[in-house]
Parts: sequence; structure tokens; C-alpha cells
Amino acid sequence: MAVLGTNVKGGIRDLIEDGVNGILCNTDAESIRKGLARILKDRELSEKISKNARMDIVQNNSFEKVFFRRKIRFGETCWQCWFEKRTWSSN
Repeated sequence: MAVLGTNVKGGIRDLIEDGVNGILCNTDAESIRKGLARILKDRELSEKISKNARMDIVQNNSFEKVFFRRKIRFGETCWQCWFEKRTWSSN
């Protein structure tokens, strides 16, 4: 299934590369209509996007990989907070 996402600040445009693993469009109705038409009219593009989107999710954004990245960030944040508290309280 091909992916259509809106080019808003934050996560979606960080995940979708227009024409590669999805279609990015603006938030207005005309832009969304054109994006959908692009997917529906070009079967080859739709299949390429679908294949690339699945491969990207499996390789880079599987539950396990996202969980591991979040776990590392959480651990780093906890360590930093603990360290700052220890050094601050020892002064």
C-alpha cells in the first residue's frame, strides 16, 4: 500500500521521502487530491513506493529498533539527570 502524508512540521516528513517511500503533499485539499491522483494513476510508482515503504519500516522503524533507540535515549537522559544532580549537590 502506497503512503500519502502531509508535509507538516514533525514526524511525517522525517519518515517519508517524496516519490521514494511515500508521497508528501501540503495540507490543502487540492494538494492531497493531486497526491492521491499521483498514486492512483501511476501503478508502477505506487508499487515502488509500497515496496520501499515496507523495506524502510522493516529495516529502520520496526518495533524492536524503535524501542531500542528510545531505551538508549531514556537511559542516557536518566544517567545525565543523575550525574547532574550528583555534581550539583556536591558543590
